Amino acid sequence: PSTCSKWSYKYKWGCYKPELTSDSGYADTYVALDNNLGTVKWRKAGFSFGTENPPQDLVFGVFGPDLLDGPGGVFFGLIKETDRRIYPSFLGQTGYDSFCVDLRQRNATATGSSPQLVLSKQPLIPNDDYIPLVRDLNRRYKASVVHYTAKAVAFVVNGLPLKMND
Repeated sequence: PSTCSKWSYKYKWGCYKPELTSDSGYADTYVALDNNLGTVKWRKAGFSFGTENPPQDLVFGVFGPDLLDGPGGVFFGLIKETDRRIYPSFLGQTGYDSFCVDLRQRNATATGSSPQLVLSKQPLIPNDDYIPLVRDLNRRYKASVVHYTAKAVAFVVNGLPLKMND
């Protein structure tokens, strides 16, 4: 997991540097993600979000190369609630209750011109106008995490709006 590939988009945001981490106390796991099987190493390191907060030690999973070689993407990992048998989640360790992911690429001169992740300890959507966490997969199929859902207002595929039926 400590290798980096310049050709793969999956390493776009940087590489895992084991020398900057410590043992998390959790054993490695062998998982199936995106139709690939591989090892996840569980490490611990200090993370900080902005200059106003001191670094906080967080446990995180490092995907081995077998999990990064598939055609799909890597999950955001923004999980809050997990079963006890699953290792700590990012949101479960940080105390953040809501988040907003904006992946749009905007005009370079516009404010907020690159994709962003906003984390908040208060709700980001006013008036309870959101879909709560969905426990259906957890209850029926014993999924290890509680999933998020969202109601799409529109879809744009390759720059073209996708017609949606009501």
